[in-house]
Amino acid sequence: MLLGITGAIIQALAVRIVVDPLSLVALGILGSFGVHTWWRTRPTTLVLRMAWAWASMAMGWVVANRIASVPTGAFRPGELVVSADLIVGGALAWIRWGDAVRTAWRRYHEVVGNPDKIGNAWGDRVNQRVLITAASALRLMFLFRVPVFVIGDSGVYTKTAMTFTSWGSFAPLDGFYPPAYPVFVAVIQMVLGPDFLGVAAVQHALGLVTVLATYGVARMALPPTWAMVPAFAMAVNGYILILEHGIYTEALFIPLVTVGAWLTLHLVRTGGLGTSIATGVVIAVASLTRLVLQPFLGVVMLLAIASGGWPVRRVAVFRAVAVGASFVVVVTPWAIHNQVVHGYLGLSNGIGVSALLPRLWEEEATYTWENQSHPDPDVRAVLRGMQEQRDRGASYWQAWMRARRDFPDRNTSTLVAAAATDVIWRHAGLFTERTWFRLQRMWRGGFGAEQVNDLFGEQVKLGIRSPIFLVRDDGDSAEAIEQAGAEASGLSRIFRPDDVPPGLTLVLTVVATVASLAVRRLRPALVPIGLGLGLLFLAVLLNSDRARYRHPAEPFLVVTYTVGAYALWQAVRWIMSKRTPHIQGEAVPSAPAD
Repeated sequence: MLLGITGAIIQALAVRIVVDPLSLVALGILGSFGVHTWWRTRPTTLVLRMAWAWASMAMGWVVANRIASVPTGAFRPGELVVSADLIVGGALAWIRWGDAVRTAWRRYHEVVGNPDKIGNAWGDRVNQRVLITAASALRLMFLFRVPVFVIGDSGVYTKTAMTFTSWGSFAPLDGFYPPAYPVFVAVIQMVLGPDFLGVAAVQHALGLVTVLATYGVARMALPPTWAMVPAFAMAVNGYILILEHGIYTEALFIPLVTVGAWLTLHLVRTGGLGTSIATGVVIAVASLTRLVLQPFLGVVMLLAIASGGWPVRRVAVFRAVAVGASFVVVVTPWAIHNQVVHGYLGLSNGIGVSALLPRLWEEEATYTWENQSHPDPDVRAVLRGMQEQRDRGASYWQAWMRARRDFPDRNTSTLVAAAATDVIWRHAGLFTERTWFRLQRMWRGGFGAEQVNDLFGEQVKLGIRSPIFLVRDDGDSAEAIEQAGAEASGLSRIFRPDDVPPGLTLVLTVVATVASLAVRRLRPALVPIGLGLGLLFLAVLLNSDRARYRHPAEPFLVVTYTVGAYALWQAVRWIMSKRTPHIQGEAVPSAPAD
């Protein structure tokens, strides 16, 4: 009835007012709420008074806008009415279910949120279900709004996936890039079809693994409620969402490295042959995805030995050997492949071309490459050629191709790596200064952060065509595509770790490190702290401070920040507990004697 009356009033004023369907429906809903409130609740309820106060103000604002053209600023009239619906509806829900919610929250706080209770299986199950629900919903909303992001760097992996599927060949990798991610893409396309959407769907599913593994890592040191903080941050991390939706090695590497950290903590805490083997296998597959993780194998083996206490126990050494042996078993086939095909034994021959050379070539500082005093004549020739290429403004890739032409019978990457090492040695101070500058910039978030709109434009430039998503500029679809891209961009901006002020994150990191060293209960946090800082440092040292190389460290960085906040909160609790007995224990003056 109220909806009909509202429609009649609007139609009567239709000469001056344009009918807004959203406002019409929202007014009807608001009227229904009002009837329900009149019959079922006391009008004196404080919550309802506040809700109806806002609703009345919003309605007055809308009426003034419609009749007297009073501006509503950035809000549409319909949005104001909808906000009134939400507030009044929330007030009614609170009155109807508030007691039950308060009871459930008290139970959750007592059982799950107890900061002094680390082991809590029921709380973990509740939190994991919440995390899975939130992360899944966000990824499903993102999945079908924009095409999969295939960028320039994706080419070598997509080509390798095709050659691997067709002939079992890894030729496009050229001995520089590891094979795990192209094989991953190829297997998905063989099962789900050639469209990249299948790859993105599986990568988004792996994003749930990242969230749960982050929760597991945090739970080793934090109670359930606090462990939810970094896990939920990863569930809504916009950068991770973008990487999962593109052909990026990080989409596979990040779940692997977080699971590897979780397994490492389990290995240190409980041991076991199965855990040792699983840890070695995961680290090996992660190293075959991104080579940067290889140095952490030694750290994990040392942790396995140290977990047995002092003096060193034989079983602890056996665990470390199991980790190393399982790693070797997994990576050996690829190392043999490189020996047979490219003439070197190792996981990659790209330290020169894909790491040190671009790092030095693209520095803000200028290095002198030529060095006539180098003892190796081939390295001298490479340095001279690099200097000539630098002087003429060539790119690092052009310089690399010249070195490859000049020395067709030599391992060019090894020569370039030797030349780059010589440059670093001769400019140690400048290199250290630039590394420190890049490390600071990486701590603030790096440069070239991924943006949905930029990546969407890349699809048009590369001519990407998808059977599901049509990237084109014709008039019929351009508006819908633009709207979907804007919605996806909004989803990717819900939270980003570099939104947290860098000064605050530095303080929290220092506090977390000190607290983890000092408090036995927080000591497991040293693993994510060390892994996060180590990944940041190696990315800057060997490659670049591009934002993309920061993202693998973000699960561990958000855990670090949370541990720091938890340590500060516990310190405040301790101080307050020390003060409270003193205040309560003060002597009360006795009454004067008669």
